[in-house]
Amino acid sequence: MGIAEEEAELSREMVQFLTNDVISQLRTTQSQLEDAERRWSRMETQEEATGKSMKAKVKIDGHLVTEADIEVNLRRGYLVNSKLHQACVLDQLLEFHRALQLQYRRMENIVRLLEKQVSSIQDAGDGRLLQHTSSLVAQVVTELGSMCRDLRTGGNAVRLPSTRRFPYCSQLDHHFVPALPSDMLIDMSVHQARLVVEAFIVAPSSKPTDNFLSGDGKKEFAGQVT
Repeated sequence: MGIAEEEAELSREMVQFLTNDVISQLRTTQSQLEDAERRWSRMETQEEATGKSMKAKVKIDGHLVTEADIEVNLRRGYLVNSKLHQACVLDQLLEFHRALQLQYRRMENIVRLLEKQVSSIQDAGDGRLLQHTSSLVAQVVTELGSMCRDLRTGGNAVRLPSTRRFPYCSQLDHHFVPALPSDMLIDMSVHQARLVVEAFIVAPSSKPTDNFLSGDGKKEFAGQVT
């Protein structure tokens, strides 16, 4: 068998592998991403947790905290009891949801394009078969690598960084009844699929006011539950 025949045989095997194995696996991955996106968007849970100086009972529906009963035992000797007045958005979950949604749709496009390209390669002459096949494989590998990076970024959205801005949630829609003390702030965030509820006592700062919400304000940690 000459070099040309060996290259043609190799290309046919690569095309067969792409058709029978790769496309099938990509479809499975697409389905798994779609299922994951659906589960996160429809997630419902109600949990109660008690920490050293704080107790919380929360109800979550998708990316919303719909109910929250908070009790904080302040060091100065009195309890703060309050309830969430209206549903608040967990923007981390929104970001994660968008990442999953974008990637399973992207996978759908990759599969459709791959099927079309494989069909075109099979119709091409054997003289350029190896060139076309190698180019297609490289393109698929590049796309999948990019998808993995984007999914990793999406996963990071629901894992709190070691150095975080304050408050973490960018949507300051936490309204409590009765009203919290004027110097208290309750923050809700997500870390490794767990809701973290934190209470802070905020004091005046000598820092410029435009930097206050960027983490430069003086604050005292009052309690946390997960």
